Amino acid sequence: MTAYILNLKYMQKVSIVIENDLSKSKTQTYIAPITEVFEADTLKKAVGNAMLFAGRTITPQYDAPKVTIADVVLTDAHAKKFKLNFWDFQVEFGNIREGIMAQLAFTSDEAGVQYIRDTDRNGVFKNQKTFSNEQIAAQAKEQLRLTRDLTRWVKEDAKDSVVPENVSQRRAQLAESAKAKRIAAKTQALIS
Repeated sequence: MTAYILNLKYMQKVSIVIENDLSKSKTQTYIAPITEVFEADTLKKAVGNAMLFAGRTITPQYDAPKVTIADVVLTDAHAKKFKLNFWDFQVEFGNIREGIMAQLAFTSDEAGVQYIRDTDRNGVFKNQKTFSNEQIAAQAKEQLRLTRDLTRWVKEDAKDSVVPENVSQRRAQLAESAKAKRIAAKTQALIS
């Protein structure tokens, strides 16, 4: 129980504000701003929880959503992705979160160091204590590129998963013939 209490001291807090931007709204629908605070053991998880909240909260009534997560105002393109259906939003989730994390890396020196430590997969910066803004920017660019590539691969894989009927029948026939060959080989081995 003591370890849990000590852990609470290091919880990361992230606030989110969701509103309908009347200056860009076509319908001029006023929706009261929603403000929530999320806590998690890491900043990335706290931002992710805030994003999931926004994904559930933003409805079609928000024709010009304005989303601010941890004092980072999302672009119109990212804010509108919260209006997508859940599966499409889930695919875009990583892109939006990495964009927010990259922007948060420039808020302070400690945030930049933590961002580099969290995203340094190959241990290039393992022994380095301080980082320049150029190094943080290069790391953020690489991380965003990787996330965009993963998202693109997921989308392409989803397109490829729709298999035509004749291809699925041919695959089933090939599986059946392979199974028959395995059974024949086993019976041949038992006979000899």
